Order: sequence, then C-alpha cells, then structure tokens
Amino acid sequence: RLSSLYPAGIVEYAQEGYYVSLPKVISQDKAMPVLVCLPGWGVRARGDINTWAFPAGKKGFVLIDIDINYSSVGSDSDVKALYKRIQDIVTSVSKEHNIDRNMVFIAGTSAGGMMAISLALSSPTKFRAIGVISGGRLSFGAEAYLKNAKGQLFCFYHGQRDKPIPVGEFYNTKKKLERNGAIVEFKVIPEGTHTLPSGYYKELVDWFYQLS
Repeated sequence: RLSSLYPAGIVEYAQEGYYVSLPKVISQDKAMPVLVCLPGWGVRARGDINTWAFPAGKKGFVLIDIDINYSSVGSDSDVKALYKRIQDIVTSVSKEHNIDRNMVFIAGTSAGGMMAISLALSSPTKFRAIGVISGGRLSFGAEAYLKNAKGQLFCFYHGQRDKPIPVGEFYNTKKKLERNGAIVEFKVIPEGTHTLPSGYYKELVDWFYQLS
C-alpha cells in the first residue's frame, strides 16, 4: 500500500484508489461515524474530498472518497462489485481507526449521487442515510430495486436551473422513492445550477450528523 499525508490531513491510498480524511478531534472512547463520498463523472476523489473534508471533520466523521470509473459500471453485477469494494475499504479503514460500522453514511454529487441511490436500493439497510447533490435521477439500475426504498432516509439538494438533470426529473425521482416508502428530505435552490455552492455540502453533513 502506498500512502502519503497531504497538508490538509488527507491520506491517499494510491493503489486502492481512495482517500481518507480524519476528524479534527479523534475520540478514543467512542467509535466514529463514516461518510463515504462518490465524486461526479470525470471528477477525481482527490479533488472531491476537499469539498467534504472540512464540514465532515468538524462533525467527527471519518471521510472516505473513492475514485470511480462510471463508464465501466454497466450492469447489476458491476453495482454489486462496487458495493463490495466499498465494504472492503471500510473494513480496511476500520483496522486503522475506531469507526462505527453501523453508522456508515453515503453521499455523492451528480453521477456520484445517482450511484449512491443505486447502491442504497440494491443493498438495503447497509447505509444509515443517503445524501444526493445534483444527482436526482434513477440510474445504474436503481429502478429495479425501488421496492427496497421502504424506510430508507434520503436528503437531496437540487438546483432549480440544473440543466443536465432538470428539476422535474428530480421531483419524479422523489415521488417514486416516496411511493415505495422512502423518507425524503430535500431543498430545491431557486437560482441553483448543476454546480452548487459548498455551503450545501455543509448542510448535508449537518443532516447526517443529526442522525449519527
């Protein structure tokens, strides 16, 4: 394993293709919650993690950001393989840090948000809650697992002026999830486009923190 510590406190696990950021204050007595983040299409985890690191660290989360080649995820087995990869990474991190395996949250931006939905629906009960920024579309086989939405907690942030994923498509996704028993919180940003300000990432982390 090759790893290096960046000035921001981010550790790179180069061979495995993921990055870890630890909380500013590490509790020795209490296991820490985990936030798994998935970047957008063509975005590297090395850059994406900087968006999440400060609010996640402030709230005591161990943050894991993972490189994903979305063009290689084309089947149900590919999604299941990605979930196993996430499981393996969390297991590896748990060997180095005191984390709560029952408090694993997942979030993503754009394609990462769509993938987070698919992972949560295809592997129900595995994530404490799911956060989606500018990714309110059912993709990567999510439609086939909508029956697994019952009781799952989702939080969406979506721009009213989002062109790649129009806001109407987000509302359709929300309706389908709720129809199948999901609990959905959301915020539509009136002037928001597909790229939303970092403040909304902080709000999402705050929402996760209330559930941890």
